[in-house]
Amino acid sequence: MVVRSLDVRSYKSFLRPVSFPLSPECNVFIGPNNCGKTNLLDAIDFLAHPEKDPSRLHHHRANMEAAFSFNDAEAKRFGMHGVTIVGKHYTVEIRGHGAEAVTEEIEQYVSSRVRMLSYESFTEFEQIESDYLSLAQKYPEVFDRFSRLMRQHFPEIEGITTIVDEATEDFGSVSLGSRSITIDRLGGGFRRVLVMLLYALHPDYSIILIDEPEIHLHPGMIKKLLHIIHGGAMNQLIVTTHSPLFITAEWLSQVYRVLKDEQGSTVYSLAQQPVAIDRQRLVQELNADNLEMFFADKVLVVEGVSDRILMRGLIDRFYQGSLDIKVIYTHGKSNIDIYRQLMSCFHIPYLVMLDRDALPAIADELHIRHLLRHDWRESNTVLAAELLKHHIVILDNGSIEQNYPKQYQRDDSKPLNALFASVNITPEEFQSPRMKNLRDIIQNL
Repeated sequence: MVVRSLDVRSYKSFLRPVSFPLSPECNVFIGPNNCGKTNLLDAIDFLAHPEKDPSRLHHHRANMEAAFSFNDAEAKRFGMHGVTIVGKHYTVEIRGHGAEAVTEEIEQYVSSRVRMLSYESFTEFEQIESDYLSLAQKYPEVFDRFSRLMRQHFPEIEGITTIVDEATEDFGSVSLGSRSITIDRLGGGFRRVLVMLLYALHPDYSIILIDEPEIHLHPGMIKKLLHIIHGGAMNQLIVTTHSPLFITAEWLSQVYRVLKDEQGSTVYSLAQQPVAIDRQRLVQELNADNLEMFFADKVLVVEGVSDRILMRGLIDRFYQGSLDIKVIYTHGKSNIDIYRQLMSCFHIPYLVMLDRDALPAIADELHIRHLLRHDWRESNTVLAAELLKHHIVILDNGSIEQNYPKQYQRDDSKPLNALFASVNITPEEFQSPRMKNLRDIIQNL
């Protein structure tokens, strides 16, 4: 069983309708603090377990719907392909996809398959003990895989013996080096990894909701955990995170960016876009560094590495605003468009800075060639304003080398020149006429 889609018309911070499909594998919700990410996990958890806290459907306008799809064995058992759970007007109703009657057995089954892991869940030792025992006793092959993965990727825990220590009142014991310690005394990071993998693999569950799985985890441990998750054969995972490590080019279709404004929260993703972005191009272009754009307040997109070095250094020294600015380079003009599409899709604020020689191609692409005259300076004001509507600025006097003092351009290597200039340009030079273009860009980020 998996959550196939979520439709929230009104719930907590979601005041406007938002609807999106979900992957049967791993789904990652990102966004600033207090934007509504956890509310989406809470909505799914509430629909599956309305009896836990009915007050959560706390407003007469609350209206949400989750579609659950059954696997072949479940469909054969229940005689239907899935169910839809609707929370509306203080009540929760479950019905079959074809309006079939839903028995109490089906309701209880769906409820039992969803597990929410909040911060407090990792200290619910009695529940962890029960689920660990059931995995070991009912599913020995899965338990062996679980133990093998822990030993392979987290050798600090040399072997999982038993999570139940009958000789004490403590819950669970694991081998840590030459010592055997109980699960409640295991370090927070190792405990979280153990518990997350326990539920991600446990056949008694189908849907695991995890709020900020990276808490207490060293980046190296996060990478190992993600390597296991991306290996497949897991329950459906739906997580919220503030860690860029959870975003990869290959899994970008399963990333959802949650934003909040005065009209409430909303969700942006590739899955919601009517026009598909070239996924293969994304895999080729995106890396761990430029994927940090998903967590920035605004992105400055430049063509080459020397542009990035200089602009990053100048922003660090002279930018007076409060935004977190990420500077990424695209290895050339031909790659700009894929970045623009991606940032527009996820509603990431951005500005593209290009050399003057990119102007004809950009003017053609934006269908504003009629504004471009032979002498750029004659059409500068009107054309620049039109380009800015598309989040593009042009260095009207040529390339970036024409926009900072020549005395810093002493090497044949443009990146080395940019690095030298980025740390040595004085405040007076930054205010000079030669640097007006770069100064205007930085001051208006």
